[in-house]
Amino acid sequence: MYGRMADGGQGRHGMKFLDTLRPGQRLQVASWLNSPIGPHSTHIATYIGHLAKDGNILPLTVSHWTRMPAIFVLYAMSQVKKVFDCPDDLNDWIIDKLHYRWKSHKYSVKKEGFYKYKTQEERLAHRPKDVVESQWGPLIEH
Repeated sequence: MYGRMADGGQGRHGMKFLDTLRPGQRLQVASWLNSPIGPHSTHIATYIGHLAKDGNILPLTVSHWTRMPAIFVLYAMSQVKKVFDCPDDLNDWIIDKLHYRWKSHKYSVKKEGFYKYKTQEERLAHRPKDVVESQWGPLIEH
């Protein structure tokens, strides 16, 4: 599952820390004031960004984060918890970070593939590589 991107590309850029994990091993992340701390605090943020960009996990066709089905958010959370051993008081931080990164990614792909072109035909022909193909058409209709 790690590294699987819509375009079949690398998808793991910046996530080499996953290469050292043994099966079942999780990276320890501590919490202070409901924020991650410790040597893996940046890794958890990077990993959340990776998940948020995967339209197979958090679809870009959802119109607003408040309409994101809970099952998708819970699945993304479970993926974080499979890699990181972190206290439950980070759950809200994880969800907030998923939201922010998903929203930012959605804006970026629309900027790259929607606003840049004038016609729907041009837009359809220029799907950003990191967008799931089946989601591009519905995404640009909004």
